[in-house]
Amino acid sequence: GINVYCPTWYFLQDTDGTVDKISDAYYVERAHEDGYQVWALFSDEDYDRVEYVLTHTSLRLSIIDEVVNDMLEKGIDGINIDFERIMSAYGNDFIQFIRELSIRCRKEGLYLSVDNYTPYEYNACYHIEEQSRLCDYVIIMAYDDYLGSGEIGPNSSLPFIREAMDLSISKVDENKLVAALPFYSRFWTRESDGTLSRTEYTMRNAWDLLEQVGVDADWDPEYGLYYASYDIGSREVTGWLEYTDTIQAKLDLVTGSYNLGGFAFWQLGQEFSAVWDVIATY
Repeated sequence: GINVYCPTWYFLQDTDGTVDKISDAYYVERAHEDGYQVWALFSDEDYDRVEYVLTHTSLRLSIIDEVVNDMLEKGIDGINIDFERIMSAYGNDFIQFIRELSIRCRKEGLYLSVDNYTPYEYNACYHIEEQSRLCDYVIIMAYDDYLGSGEIGPNSSLPFIREAMDLSISKVDENKLVAALPFYSRFWTRESDGTLSRTEYTMRNAWDLLEQVGVDADWDPEYGLYYASYDIGSREVTGWLEYTDTIQAKLDLVTGSYNLGGFAFWQLGQEFSAVWDVIATY
């Protein structure tokens, strides 16, 4: 049920356009032997560096040369751009970077994909419609609902996934669209003063936590998730948990309702191994 590995291998080292590369030719060789492609993920871990580099043409072209040359040297099949803090002030520079990168990728026969939030008006600076014209795949991160909202809510519910796909299909060729789904669970903690914080857990750690506190999770059919709530002293803890059947519910939705280019998962190692038996049926 999977044909591409996407390891996080490229980071901006400084504002001079130097790229920190941890790519591994042996990893690529082994993946190819097992029948998988490798698309190297380029992360914007340092947001200030990304803004500076994107707004300077010479630096954009420099990092494109650096990553493409590394990909060709190591036999990497494609690149995934995961820049998650693009602001409207330099959104035009971001899409220009994608244009310039797409030219090199087409010339060298490399796949180009870009990670995106659900395309609401406030993040229009990602220019997702233009991405659809330039990229092989446009990946929609159908998770992190309620993040930054100041409210408690599920991370990746079925209604949110449907909204994410419907909005995206209005802007992106459906066969280029990839639904990215989470393997991780999220718990929210509200302090007595109303302060809200969150913690992310792997599937196993989330269920182990409930066992430790002696709380059962209930199935929420509307959201397609497990739900649990409990108190620790004056703190209120609320969580929505992933499991094999939550992944199945998400895949039923995206495969039954849409003709997408594929689906992706974040992040390898956060799942129960039995999840792969579910994925293999799609």
